Amino acid sequence: MAYSSRKPSLGLSAAQKARLCQEAAKAFECQERAGLIENDGRSRSATMEAWRRAEQEREIGIASLTRCGNKHFRPLLAHWLKLQGREAEAFKVLMRTGRVKDRSPEDDTHENREKYRVLILRDLNHHAAVMAEKGGDAITARYVESEAARKFPRTPARDLSAGQLRQLFFHIRNRIAAKEGRGDSKNRNKANRKP
Repeated sequence: MAYSSRKPSLGLSAAQKARLCQEAAKAFECQERAGLIENDGRSRSATMEAWRRAEQEREIGIASLTRCGNKHFRPLLAHWLKLQGREAEAFKVLMRTGRVKDRSPEDDTHENREKYRVLILRDLNHHAAVMAEKGGDAITARYVESEAARKFPRTPARDLSAGQLRQLFFHIRNRIAAKEGRGDSKNRNKANRKP
């Protein structure tokens, strides 16, 4: 498996897709119990899938989760929560958009923070697959957490800004390249070298 140098797409991660499917299934059960879903002779799972796709297309204009981007995660999650009768939680999900704090940099948004977390997880997953083929140990999420604590000791990992997560993302990407033996080792860690 060759490592691709092109930018990774910002589609939904596997964890995001799983969460949306779980919440959609709960929403389907709630709507079914309320008598709002008619079965047209298909199996229950086929009816649920058709209903989920129709609801999703009505909400964001895209029926397939594989074509959804990171920007669709919160609106879809909020939609499934509303259909379960969890309006307060749906409101909180939707309110977590835009800048994190009024005084924070303009690019420090919930969406940018989530984007860099997804990119880090994608790189870790790809790296794990490459290292499995090579038969070596892969860099893990625990290592990422320890590097975050080392680089930003005063900030808990959950509160890292978009800028800090961006730095961490490139740091981890650099470590992955070193572990896989890609690139020129003379060009690594220039910022960390003593003059």
